[in-house]
Amino acid sequence: MAKSTPRTRRPREAADAEAAEPTQKPAAIVRRMVAASSRPGGWCLDPFAGSGTLGAVCQELGRRFVLVDENPEAIAVSSTRLAQQRLSA
Repeated sequence: MAKSTPRTRRPREAADAEAAEPTQKPAAIVRRMVAASSRPGGWCLDPFAGSGTLGAVCQELGRRFVLVDENPEAIAVSSTRLAQQRLSA
């Protein structure tokens, strides 16, 4: 019988390093989804916002967005991320 090996996590990209979200999606993938499924000025909803990747992408692409999360740490991370991005734009 083969011995199972424990799963190891891949190192996160630099942009993902501050996020403690295990299901965070790469911004490039989210960007393609938002661009393909919404229009500039349109609305996007993320009911499990985590680190705020959808919101960050929406800011870049000129979409409005609503982010929802029950985790106070995730809310703090996404709020900081979006504020920093808004200031650097």
